[in-house]
Amino acid sequence: MQGQDEYSFRRSRTLTGSASSEVKAASESKAQLKSPRLKEHELRAHRRKLGIGLVAFVCLAGLLYWLLTQFTARITTITFAPTPVTAPNTSTYTEVIQEYLRGRPLERFAFSLNEQRLSEYVQEKLPEVASVAISNDAAIGSSGFAVTLRTPVVGWRVQSRQYFVDGDGVSFERNAYASPSVTIKDESGATPQNGGAIASQRFLGFVGRVVSLTNASGAGKVAQVTIPAGTARSISVGLRGKGYAIKMHIDRDPAAQVEDMKLAMRYLKAHQITPKYIDVRVAGKAYYR
Repeated sequence: MQGQDEYSFRRSRTLTGSASSEVKAASESKAQLKSPRLKEHELRAHRRKLGIGLVAFVCLAGLLYWLLTQFTARITTITFAPTPVTAPNTSTYTEVIQEYLRGRPLERFAFSLNEQRLSEYVQEKLPEVASVAISNDAAIGSSGFAVTLRTPVVGWRVQSRQYFVDGDGVSFERNAYASPSVTIKDESGATPQNGGAIASQRFLGFVGRVVSLTNASGAGKVAQVTIPAGTARSISVGLRGKGYAIKMHIDRDPAAQVEDMKLAMRYLKAHQITPKYIDVRVAGKAYYR
């Protein structure tokens, strides 16, 4: 029996098959002619397939879970910043955001949400909103949103409507914070109907930018803004602690007019001149009286 390990077939093994290449034996399909080594290789391959299948299943389950956590089926929380003095109606903001998501189903996934476009959409409906961003929510299929509201720097009441303007020059009517100390005093004599031409977005935006730029310029803090008699395109800005006003025009860039105002005030202070007013409505020139 020396060298028997070299044989493919050993004792006590039943050979199955047919002596003829043209005829198959009846039990040939059930024959067990595989060597132990071949069986071991096949077992390893089977185990490898099972392992790959298990890993694929776990990865697929993890991907599905991640997609569910990213999906916004409902909005559970709305947070506001800065902290409002008067609590806003969260259902109003929830409905507008849901309206946006209904029109763009793919953006219900957090990774595909365009927050810039969402903010612009909400601003069209609710001008007091500065930006909207999605926030994490522990519940599957739900999300929270953080809404940044505009803080007013100047207010103006036209008949029964109260307008507010923030530092970016955006006007809105729904204010969740304390009323601004700066107000617009209308001495023009005009009586706009329902916030007509005088209360235009351009005019309110100009006033808001002037107040914000002036307060940040170091020249002083704005105490009041007045619309002089006989005009609807000029304003007179009064500063705290100053006995004179600064005349400005909405057709000029507010930043340029504030810069001209600073230069004029510096000149008058150096020459110890106390004017009645400073006029910066003409580009490149400043008048005083």
